[in-house]
Amino acid sequence: MRKLVVYGVIPIVILLGMATFAFILVMMKPDVPEIERPREFPQVEYTVTQPQDWQLWVNTQGNVTARTETSLTAEVSGRIVRISNHFKDGGFFEKGDVLVEIDPLDYEAALADAKAQLAQAKLALAQEQAQSEQAAQDWSDLGEGATANDLVLRQPQLELAQANVAAAEAAVRRAERNLDRTEVRAPYAGRIREKAVDIGQTVTANSLLATIYAVDVAEVRMPLSPFELSYLDLPEAYRNDESHDEAPRVQLYQHLGNDSYTWNGYLDRTEGTVDQRSRLTYVVARVPDPYGDRGPDRPPLKIGSFVEADIAGRQLHDVYVVPRRALVDQDTLYVIGPENALTARDVQVYWSDSEKAIVTNGLNPGERICLTPIIYFIEGMAVNPLDPDRDTATVDAEIPQSDAPTSDTADNSTPQNEGGEA
Repeated sequence: MRKLVVYGVIPIVILLGMATFAFILVMMKPDVPEIERPREFPQVEYTVTQPQDWQLWVNTQGNVTARTETSLTAEVSGRIVRISNHFKDGGFFEKGDVLVEIDPLDYEAALADAKAQLAQAKLALAQEQAQSEQAAQDWSDLGEGATANDLVLRQPQLELAQANVAAAEAAVRRAERNLDRTEVRAPYAGRIREKAVDIGQTVTANSLLATIYAVDVAEVRMPLSPFELSYLDLPEAYRNDESHDEAPRVQLYQHLGNDSYTWNGYLDRTEGTVDQRSRLTYVVARVPDPYGDRGPDRPPLKIGSFVEADIAGRQLHDVYVVPRRALVDQDTLYVIGPENALTARDVQVYWSDSEKAIVTNGLNPGERICLTPIIYFIEGMAVNPLDPDRDTATVDAEIPQSDAPTSDTADNSTPQNEGGEA
């Protein structure tokens, strides 16, 4: 019995001892001062607005074509006896250059024969004139006083001789022209797209010799939507009147591998119709001397190339240019006030692309526009703007130092409300 009592008391004593030790530890702990958690504000990037003048550019694209393209054909028949060294695919030529020469022997003989016929006709005319004058003299010597008729004076024979001379002269001119046509000359300065004949080949009149195009000017036909047309002042042509509008500038650019090249041109004209299917209007830009030598690092603007184009639009004055990513719902900006309070501002956006937007109304000079996306926006919420020059938060004046977030608690990616709760 005594052992049972001892075994029952020992656990109780141990538990009481442990409870007493724990109580002593709790009572002897040092007092820890309470630390108030600082309020946290989301850090945001911003840009300062200033009015400026801005040149609009409308982007489009198109294929480069030649201003003039011609199917060069033979005007006489014969065998080709000589071709120019430039008569090859891609060969350049100047206006008046002989590209192809057809055997002229038959045409030289025809010219000689025509000249002989002309000489014979002139001789016949001279003889007939002499006979006509003699007939008139004979009639006068008879002294009968009556007027001689045309047949007596050989007027019909004289007119026939004169007509024969005129016909012989026309035959000589035709023979000279045919002989001249044995030399096929370039009608303008250009380049050969594709040749169709070669030396030794026999051709007939209207046979295709080559396809050529002019190189003085290249053209680019480009589509524009009604929305894009509203930003441009295009040259329009009217019946019985010429357009006096200043041609807008056009900048063409092309990417070849890792390199980009640009060419400057101007907008020449607007086509007179609107595509009924797409409702697009096509305009034509011109680039002078596309194959001119502009240095070893500048390739020519080749016919058939695909290019992108920027067309100079209207010149805007006193507008605000903001990054496109600052826009919310297409026409709203978050403005950071003097006390770093964020407010939503409705603005009038005149134009925008993937990088920037042009604002005409709704902003004032020197205002700060928030660039950081705000997922949970509350009107008047406090933010911590980052100085764009120093990449640090501007917290000295606007936010009390005790409320500034520490490096351990600040989180740029988590939006917070005014109370600092995430």
